[in-house]
Amino acid sequence: MIGYFIRPASACKFLFINAFWLALSTGCATVPVLPAGDFELRGKVAVAEHDERFSARFIWRQRPDGFAMELWGPLGQGRVRLQGDPERLAIVDAHGQTVSQGPPDAVMREHLGWTLPLDALSHWARGTPTPDLPLGAQQYDAKGRLVAFEQLGWSIVCDGHQSVAGGSERRWLPGRVTAEKPGYRVRMVVSQWRL
Repeated sequence: MIGYFIRPASACKFLFINAFWLALSTGCATVPVLPAGDFELRGKVAVAEHDERFSARFIWRQRPDGFAMELWGPLGQGRVRLQGDPERLAIVDAHGQTVSQGPPDAVMREHLGWTLPLDALSHWARGTPTPDLPLGAQQYDAKGRLVAFEQLGWSIVCDGHQSVAGGSERRWLPGRVTAEKPGYRVRMVVSQWRL
């Protein structure tokens, strides 16, 4: 038994779906493209996969060369870390032991039976589509902010925007993000953004 979240398959599904929801951003009357800079998010995530439900608190740190996400349950139980980049992913338990590592697709297929688009996550986390991938339906609010879009078979909805300081400027970043595809629903609530 590795920990609260690491159970055969279903816990890893939770971790990777959470790695998928992982936070969001602003827009104008065109699709915004933000630089892929550093950010840190803190918040809560809830995941529904078919009939299973999971929730956790998280801290996600994104850097140009990769990401690290800490996840934990009630009262700090089951702390686990996901870390990697588009080329490599590792799952590390609360004792610092690497549970699994390798190419993201292989690690996810081994533990989940399917994969997530890790290279798109830092864009989706800020509420922006990945610039180099096809984009489906888009929706904007009255202030011209992108609040919904479709990409890679997922429907993403961003709301609860908040003004966040980033260097010498401020950006409107979503406080809530919901992503859905058949059989999966992920909802993230951001309590703190840092750029």
